[in-house]
Amino acid sequence: MQRHQQQAAHLPTASSIIALHTDEMTSATASQISQSQTLDAQVEQEQACYDCLRRHAAAAAASVSSGDQQQQQQQQLLLLREEHIDYLTRRLRNLPASFSGLDASQAWLAYWSVHALYLLGEDLDDDIAASLADLLSTMQCRTTGGFGGGPHQVAHLAVTYAAVNCLCILGRLDLVDKPAMSSWLSSLHQADGSYRMQVDGETDVRGVYCAVSVARLLNLPEFDSLFEAPPSGSVAVKPTKADLAVCPAQKLTAATPTVHLPL
Repeated sequence: MQRHQQQAAHLPTASSIIALHTDEMTSATASQISQSQTLDAQVEQEQACYDCLRRHAAAAAASVSSGDQQQQQQQQLLLLREEHIDYLTRRLRNLPASFSGLDASQAWLAYWSVHALYLLGEDLDDDIAASLADLLSTMQCRTTGGFGGGPHQVAHLAVTYAAVNCLCILGRLDLVDKPAMSSWLSSLHQADGSYRMQVDGETDVRGVYCAVSVARLLNLPEFDSLFEAPPSGSVAVKPTKADLAVCPAQKLTAATPTVHLPL
């Protein structure tokens, strides 16, 4: 990855972002989502993010020169690239004490930072990259396959997604035990085509997404058998809204995350 020279990068205009998300979320989308406590909390958080974008857009528009009226009208957001790189790099070297409660999310923390730096076109320091690869390797469950959220933790499919994608960016997929991974993914595969997130764990649409990503990145020879088409009609889809249930043949309920589905 080549380091970009510009100090700030232009993103889509704030007006287009806000019009796309805020208006739709407060009207059409909100009316389509079956409400639950967690969905209510997520929508509230997204609204707070959109409010921040709106305030930032106004500040950015006020800071441009009066001679550039077109840019002011578009209210372009500026990504402070160097500041983000500094923040992400510091977080890869050391985390504050407030992160201690995220012990089971170590692979996610590594992936989020490494992926963000990759998107910013920033080369990762060789020593940091080597340390991260070694750390992720200790999270691999040698007996069962897959990755846990931290060393000696139970393998989980979402965490495995984060770990494998992070190792892919680092160029260290050679550290993954592919035969063990194939065996573990097979143990999570259900007869209806769905995937459990861990052995005896929950089943939802995240499982298939994470499993496909991991198997494809690792180019597992068992890919076709891992994702054979389920029996006809077993995948529940709402044609009128294009919503997916959390697992095959399940009806949409008030607790079903149909549109907003964070990993």
